[in-house]
Amino acid sequence: MLSIIALTTFIFVEAVLAANQPSENLWDTAKQNGLNKFIETAVQFNLQNVLSSADEHTLFAPVDQAFEVLQPELQKRLQLEPDFLKEVIVYHIVKGRVPKNQFHNEQLLTTLQSEQPVRLNRYINSGEDQIGFWAVNGVNITESDIEEIGRAHV
Repeated sequence: MLSIIALTTFIFVEAVLAANQPSENLWDTAKQNGLNKFIETAVQFNLQNVLSSADEHTLFAPVDQAFEVLQPELQKRLQLEPDFLKEVIVYHIVKGRVPKNQFHNEQLLTTLQSEQPVRLNRYINSGEDQIGFWAVNGVNITESDIEEIGRAHV
């Protein structure tokens, strides 16, 4: 059911911040990287405790623009159904550290939502340069390995 929610871009928050400034945890890292809509939503459900805990987690965080391009029906459902919105948010959090160098094509990772895993895929251009990118559930990961207590990928 949650697989219908394909946000346009993810940040993968892991151990080295873009500004190379250490932060305390994934919560601080998300704030420092401008993931405002994700943070606002996490606050609604007191999930800042999960993201600021000493437990290791990996966060596949949607960028703010991802929230803006959701289909109107889905936006309405997320507004009207708090339980569904909470499921969507915890679906972006994986227990344990999963750095990019440990990604495997077709890898399934169990989320805190636990009913459905997220799937990692490696896509490679067919040209000479063989440049590729990683995606989670078919959505491009634009930044990776922003690390703290856990990891965040955007």
